[in-house]
Amino acid sequence: MKTTIAALIIIMLIFTVTACGKKDDYVSIVIPELMFEGQTPENVIAGAAQRGIAAVHNDDGTYTYKMPKERHAEMMAMMTEQINAAFNEIINEDVYGGLVKEILHNNDFTQITLKVDGEAYETSPIASIMVYICGMQGIIYNNYNGTSDAKVYVDVVDADTGEILDSKIYPDDEL
Repeated sequence: MKTTIAALIIIMLIFTVTACGKKDDYVSIVIPELMFEGQTPENVIAGAAQRGIAAVHNDDGTYTYKMPKERHAEMMAMMTEQINAAFNEIINEDVYGGLVKEILHNNDFTQITLKVDGEAYETSPIASIMVYICGMQGIIYNNYNGTSDAKVYVDVVDADTGEILDSKIYPDDEL
């Protein structure tokens, strides 16, 4: 009898450890409804399933994504590439008139610094839009990284003098 009880305890411990291990192999994130504006819940769920992600439409309108850690890491790496490409466009596109010289950021895009032509920044009609775009990139990244409560700090610095021309904290500050 003692052997049977001991065996059952060992089996229960193995299943408990295994279940915990499997749970840790997945990442769950909650994504705001506005990320899927104009899409039906059915389309969002089907689109996620095509990418190997289980999605649930929550009562509050948000979506919960559950995926293997490896898939999440791939998704975040792809998102990092896309954000860096967007930042490079801001630096290199003629539309912005050479206003931004460099964009620096930390790994999770919670601290973003735009080094700009200070004189041009002060008179540019699109300067605030660029700052907003960079801040929103950080917010979106952090939503998908499971840190939706993160603050994104965007500083605008004169590339020549180092003077801070503007600072925003998203999502607290508005355009």
